[in-house]
Amino acid sequence: MNNHLASYLERVRSLEADNQRLESKIRKHLKEPPVKDWGHYFKTIEDLRAQIFASSADNARIVLQNDNACLAADDFRVKYEIELAMYQSMENDINELQKVTDDTNIT
Repeated sequence: MNNHLASYLERVRSLEADNQRLESKIRKHLKEPPVKDWGHYFKTIEDLRAQIFASSADNARIVLQNDNACLAADDFRVKYEIELAMYQSMENDINELQKVTDDTNIT
């Protein structure tokens, strides 16, 4: 039994010594400023930057297409107005000629 008690006490002393060493390491670690490792975020940041760049390029392309469509619509509107004016002018000319023809046929 004495042997068993001596072994138990030796084990307790060993564990206490281990505990003191671990507490010392913990205190030392807590006193040191933490070193931040941001490396694992760099890939995510680069991916997000690439997505932002691609979205910006797509947005610029869409704005350019929209501007081009507006300019084309304006061009077609102007062409329509010119054609309409020419059509109305020719319609008036035809009506005038019809009147002249009718007047010459009557007399």
